[in-house]
Amino acid sequence: MLLVEFFQVLGLCTDDLTWAIVRRNNSAVVGRRSGPKFTREANNLVNQPRRKYTGCVSKAVGVSFGEKGNSVLTLKTKNGVNKPNRLVRKVQLRHVARGAKACNQTIAKLTEDQYYCADLKRAAQARLSAQAQGSIKKIASVEYKPKTRSNKD
Repeated sequence: MLLVEFFQVLGLCTDDLTWAIVRRNNSAVVGRRSGPKFTREANNLVNQPRRKYTGCVSKAVGVSFGEKGNSVLTLKTKNGVNKPNRLVRKVQLRHVARGAKACNQTIAKLTEDQYYCADLKRAAQARLSAQAQGSIKKIASVEYKPKTRSNKD
């Protein structure tokens, strides 16, 4: 998989050729022959081994957990072919402070401005909403214990 990504960074492989090579021989795919298959790729939003959602194509979107219960939006572009630092752009989404609706608007703006697939935008928004619901439940489950004050006479 690393060799294919290396050739893609150099501009020697198209997305279709990359997917044709990786489709059957992907180490991130988990599952048996008869059952459903899932994947563990970094920028795969729905965890299914499909070309549209895979993280090894040129334009990929990923949502993952960050610090303090917030999420990180990862945008992979073709612009950083010669500069690996610019190949992946990470944006902190503070849904704990701002709310999931504002973060969904941020995802929509970033993906529409850079001409990502509309399906990726919807999948990223769904994944962020699910992560926000999970983090809200974790925050709500922590019980508040007031400090006891000593009586001063």
